[in-house]
Amino acid sequence: MTEIFPDNYAELNPQCCINTINGHTQYVYSSSLNWVKGNHVLKFGGEQRLFFNNFFQPDDATGLFHFAGNITAQNAFFDPNTEDGDAMAALELGWPSDGHINIKPAVLQKSKQTDFYAQDDWKATSRLTLSLGLRYEWSVPYTERYNRLQFSNFTGNSGITVDLTPPPPSIHMADPGLYSSPSQVSRAAARIPLT
Repeated sequence: MTEIFPDNYAELNPQCCINTINGHTQYVYSSSLNWVKGNHVLKFGGEQRLFFNNFFQPDDATGLFHFAGNITAQNAFFDPNTEDGDAMAALELGWPSDGHINIKPAVLQKSKQTDFYAQDDWKATSRLTLSLGLRYEWSVPYTERYNRLQFSNFTGNSGITVDLTPPPPSIHMADPGLYSSPSQVSRAAARIPLT
């Protein structure tokens, strides 16, 4: 049934996005290698996930008619901005002010996540084992597989924060031949956790 939207009245048969059809697919492949060499256990591996986000979500699939009060106004043809008409009267007469039907393709998105790791479990003594490792992960944002732009949120939070504060200015000495930069003190030290 068609969605009917008369001004100043409740909407009849609201239907936006009610018939969503999903078909998500995820492929995962991974590999790992463990190698024992003396008092070291070396571990290497990686994984990749491909996620296909497929869905069809029609809005106003059977159409929408909008009924405005100015259609039944006393001077509808000479003063279309008048407020003295009634949208329900326009509905009963069957005179919509506008309408539409949306025909949209399905959304076919793809995303990829990849990671690699390397780890060394080194048994330094019979009572001390050190586990050292490195892991690298990255995710690719969703893209439409056939380059049909469906929706975008360019103001959304990306999860990355960049400090764009300008550095402190240089100090200009009275003598034009001397320039000095502000000094910065930094502290670095090795930290060994004790348990």
